[in-house]
Amino acid sequence: MTRERCSSFPTCRNCIHDTVLKIDQLQKEAILEDECEGCESPLTRKLFNTRPISFYLCNGSAFTVEIPETTETSSVFRIEELRGDCVTLRILKQCGPKLICTHHTVILNLCCVCGLQCFQPICCEECKKRCKFY
Repeated sequence: MTRERCSSFPTCRNCIHDTVLKIDQLQKEAILEDECEGCESPLTRKLFNTRPISFYLCNGSAFTVEIPETTETSSVFRIEELRGDCVTLRILKQCGPKLICTHHTVILNLCCVCGLQCFQPICCEECKKRCKFY
C-alpha cells in the first residue's frame, strides 16, 4: 500500500504551516496569560483566545466536516495543536451570528492545504478558561 501525498513538495513546511504555527502560539499565549491571577499578572486581559480559521484544499474546496451528533457540517475551526505536518482542529459551530466551540476535534494533514482564511477572534469556552468582558 502506498501513501499518497497531497503535495508534490518533499516537505509541507511553507507559509500555510508557518501561519498555523503562529496562530497556535498566539492562542496558547492567550490561555497562559489568563491563568495568571497574582500581583504580577498583566493589568489588561485578553478578551479572546481563538482565531477561527477555514482551510482550503489543493482542489479548491473548503475542508468541511460533519459535526458529530448533529446533521450539521462546519468548515470553521480552532487550532488546538500542531505536530509536524498535521494539525488538530476543534470544530466550531455557527450559533446564530456567533461561532461557538464544540467538544469535537479533527486532524488535518497540512500537506493537503493550499489556502486558509482567518476570521475575527472569539472566546472559546471549551479551552476551559474564562474570557473577560468589560
